[in-house]
Amino acid sequence: MKKKLLCTGLVACLLNACGGSGNDSDIPIPENEEALYIWEEGVYYASDYYKDLCEVPRTGNDPFNNYQPYPDEAGDYFDENFWLRSWVNELYLWYDEVDDSDPYLHEPQEYFDRLKTTETTASGTNKDDFHFTVDTFEYLTNSVSGVSFGYGMQLAFIQSSAPREVRVYDVVPGSPADLAGVMRGMAIQSIDDEDLIYGSNVDVLNRGISPEEQGERHKFVFKSYDDETLSVELESASITEIPVKYTRVVETDSGKVGYIHFNSHNYPAEAALNTAFSMLLDVEDLVLDLRYNGGGLLAIAAEVGFMIAGEDVTKDLDFYKQQFNDKYPNRNPVTGQPLQAVPFLKRAQGFTDDLAAGTQLTQLFLPRVYILATEDTCSASEAIINGLRGAGIDVYLIGSTTCGKPYGFYPTDNCGTTYFSIQFAGVNNDGFGDYANGFSPQNEPAAKGVVLPGCYVEDDFSKQLGDPEEGLFAAALQLRAAGTCPAVPDAAATKNKRAKANTSFDEVAPIQGRKAYLENMVLQP
Repeated sequence: MKKKLLCTGLVACLLNACGGSGNDSDIPIPENEEALYIWEEGVYYASDYYKDLCEVPRTGNDPFNNYQPYPDEAGDYFDENFWLRSWVNELYLWYDEVDDSDPYLHEPQEYFDRLKTTETTASGTNKDDFHFTVDTFEYLTNSVSGVSFGYGMQLAFIQSSAPREVRVYDVVPGSPADLAGVMRGMAIQSIDDEDLIYGSNVDVLNRGISPEEQGERHKFVFKSYDDETLSVELESASITEIPVKYTRVVETDSGKVGYIHFNSHNYPAEAALNTAFSMLLDVEDLVLDLRYNGGGLLAIAAEVGFMIAGEDVTKDLDFYKQQFNDKYPNRNPVTGQPLQAVPFLKRAQGFTDDLAAGTQLTQLFLPRVYILATEDTCSASEAIINGLRGAGIDVYLIGSTTCGKPYGFYPTDNCGTTYFSIQFAGVNNDGFGDYANGFSPQNEPAAKGVVLPGCYVEDDFSKQLGDPEEGLFAAALQLRAAGTCPAVPDAAATKNKRAKANTSFDEVAPIQGRKAYLENMVLQP
């Protein structure tokens, strides 16, 4: 077999104990090159032996790495599988709960899907719902610049089988959808003349919802909550996400209340958040809208925590402490550095040119915060909740139970695919991180998460985000003013549930940031 070894030749590798990210002292050294490709259950060689050996190597230069040549070399699918097998065994948080299966029997994507725990939480949900892959170019394009692909409208799949109900829950300003007049709350009636509610040709519907190419045109008919019809042709385009869409101040009888709609912990969010907080210096309270924020850079979350609480409270406190699997009690196996907590960050990291590294961040010095949340509030967004609680800040939760992800990963590329596999758990300054079932407002029926003070409220599509009369925002203002919550609706009457996003991920700087993206749902017959 003609295989690349990371040191110069196999003998050099044996002498230098190549192994990279693994726990080197426990990883066996192969007797020869052939041994690397003999699958023996429970025997793992270092993942570095197989790294960048690809069935279809990339050619040319990497625009995200100073146009250096791609590291890929010619290999086979089983090279990729042996890398996945060893990499997961080295770094996966629950590596000892993964079945060791034959890497010659599956294609890499299918094989990766098998390399995770099948255990469940105390509530019966999957222990790991966050194991997925993304095309590397797409991932880096989204994470660094916030650019994605589509119409600029996010959809709530309230009912994906007939009679279907799909509503717009957010629109990117300046996107094709926005320019065509599409607004939050509109329900899709048809796509390319196929009835969405009862139509049988789901292929037509799904092609329209999820265009495969830029420049595709599809006809949509929408209906608003006021029963007004909008018929438009939308053309798919590159969409630049706006991580902080709305910032406003609401005058109340008991003082000013600030509102920030924060959608994504990506690179551009840093400067946008600092600007937003600087507009709220005289507010008495803050409503932070995280209902659609699936996570991202933990450094951004640590900055948000600081900007809310201020230096007087957060000085010398830990915002987030990583805990890796039991092979690494004191060392970060990815960076090789001793474990160090993420503090409340008071200075900008300089993720973009819009805010220089070292710039002092805005501080509101608030003793409490009202957070709007849904099951799509995940990862770094939940870290904000947990980190602030660890600093003694009162967190009021308005909405419904968050996704439940006290975990994170370092996205890792191999052969053009970026893999996301849970590698660490996170705890706050008090050492708490047990919220695998999310955080729940105290009056939520059958709440399964960590119960916080607040109000259970269904997402309100009838009003625009940032409107003080919108359901979640209004409930936060009511709780603040009167200490009461809106009546909990009868379970049979609630229908504004959105399908839970199953792609949400955390990263630690300086690993690349992310776009908070949701997998396209598929409509069913």
